Amino acid sequence: LFSGTYSSDMTEYLSDQFPFRDFFVVVKASSERMLGRMENGGVMFCKDNLTARKDSPDTENLKINMDAASTFSAALENSGIPTILAVAGRRADVCIDTLPPLYGDVCQNRLWDAIDLYGDEFSGAYLNLRIPLRERAAAGEEVYYRTDHHWTSLGAYYAYAELWEVLPESLTSGMEIRALD
Repeated sequence: LFSGTYSSDMTEYLSDQFPFRDFFVVVKASSERMLGRMENGGVMFCKDNLTARKDSPDTENLKINMDAASTFSAALENSGIPTILAVAGRRADVCIDTLPPLYGDVCQNRLWDAIDLYGDEFSGAYLNLRIPLRERAAAGEEVYYRTDHHWTSLGAYYAYAELWEVLPESLTSGMEIRALD
């Protein structure tokens, strides 16, 4: 009490543990939906899941990151170490069938066009994982968790299988891809 940690600890506890918190969270989310809003706190209301909001593409930052990755890859490739740039889409990029009707994919397509352009110029191999994961998601497979942005084990397996296909034969010689089971 005298050092001040008790009151700061109590404030921290109460900020997340106030009475009827869950009730108020539900009321706020329900009122957002009743008002016709398609998102709450940066999370979009989708058919049967939650998906993080899509932000406008930052192509300037993308260029900086891709240039750095390409420089790093070139240094490794010059040392005889093969590299693969495997870019995985976010849930909003892959599971487009679950997005609210008014959330188009124009911004995502613009971003992915830029990623593909940089990927084609990449010094190592380039793999766009959005395409195969999108195909799997469109076929009804759960490649992302419904309430978050991470791959399911199935989605991770499909990414692994795609990576396996572009690995140099010198690395996979005498080995076979692991089966899904």
